[in-house]
Amino acid sequence: MNRPIEIINLNGDFKRVSKKVVQQKISNINGQGYLNFNLKEVKLEIESISWVQLVTVERKWPDTIDITIFEDDVVGLWNDQLVLNSSGKVFDVDKRTIPSNLIKFYGPEGTNVTVFERYNIFYKELVARGLILESMTYSLLGSWSFVIRPRVEIKLGKSNLSERFDRFLLVWDESLLDNYDQISYIDFRYTEGFAIKRKE
Repeated sequence: MNRPIEIINLNGDFKRVSKKVVQQKISNINGQGYLNFNLKEVKLEIESISWVQLVTVERKWPDTIDITIFEDDVVGLWNDQLVLNSSGKVFDVDKRTIPSNLIKFYGPEGTNVTVFERYNIFYKELVARGLILESMTYSLLGSWSFVIRPRVEIKLGKSNLSERFDRFLLVWDESLLDNYDQISYIDFRYTEGFAIKRKE
């Protein structure tokens, strides 16, 4: 019944994850018993590899293991130096492999997850309105802002971010922004209302 494992099928796109690295991680599987083989251990081992988001490991009778690897996506550029993945983690990669149309994220060192979480909240609402996010900034002083196409900066400040962002959405939904493409920035760092600076 407990036959040795003879076949290991590796499935996935392998765009950023090296198949060779995965094979090294699982090199001790061959010859293990089919029934006492530890699926969870192999899954965790492969998920420790950079750019691996999720792994499924399945037994196929009588002597086969199917491993499917799902890779993280590149979401944006962090401080013009590193790339940010779909979990908010940063990686250093060959700059020549980075797409040119990535969203740019800026923030103090170690704040990438915080910035990414805020991005996820804002992004859904912006996309629903056909707005394209170009960049998001979390300053050293703790102030938030983001830029939407065509290079219009939305300043939210340090506090009451949800309320200020909702105010921006309301202004947008009510079509209160005349000649939108002529605006340099919209400042919501007020208790009520907002200020607009036109492009010169």
